[in-house]
Amino acid sequence: MKKNLAIYGQVRTGFVGRSTYLRENFDTMSDTDRPNIEIKSAGCKGQGVFATRALPRGCHIYTLSGRRMTLLQIVVGIVASKIRNDDPLQIGRFLYLDLDAISNKFNHSCDPNCAIMRDSDLVTRRDIMAGEELTFDYSLTVRPSFYSWMWHMSCQCGSVRCRKRIGDISSVPHNQVEESASDGLLQNYMIEHLSKTKKSHG
Repeated sequence: MKKNLAIYGQVRTGFVGRSTYLRENFDTMSDTDRPNIEIKSAGCKGQGVFATRALPRGCHIYTLSGRRMTLLQIVVGIVASKIRNDDPLQIGRFLYLDLDAISNKFNHSCDPNCAIMRDSDLVTRRDIMAGEELTFDYSLTVRPSFYSWMWHMSCQCGSVRCRKRIGDISSVPHNQVEESASDGLLQNYMIEHLSKTKKSHG
């Protein structure tokens, strides 16, 4: 996974936004309902994570995990060449996950079939066929800030909606952000940020 390291976020305070199918049913999705996944070559993207069976919309795939670290700890790790600059996942204000080996293999797509809920729970956005690569939109996890304006990645997802460049959430078309927000398909801190931004703009 590739993503910005130094983006300021909001502390997670629980679900924010409208109740939706996924949020209403998420707590009833047990670990036994998780799909089988495998890691294999994803072409020019390197390795990726693929579904080994058909999956319905709203299926809990995997909880991205790793060491919980503060922004300061992440910066120190980068300077010491112990952490790669683009890998950590932001989960709160000054709080990140230094992702484990499996979590780090989920690739970006500008037209993803998965999304991250809560802090780091990956769920399917739509029905998925066996053999499909499981992807999410990295930009939807990066809150706009002074640092995010200076950071970007080139995109090679190959979808018809490819934006060619991965930036923060402001780089995603507004209608796509609104769709994800209304369906609850964003991290808690991001939903809270969008809600506060909307209120501040009247």
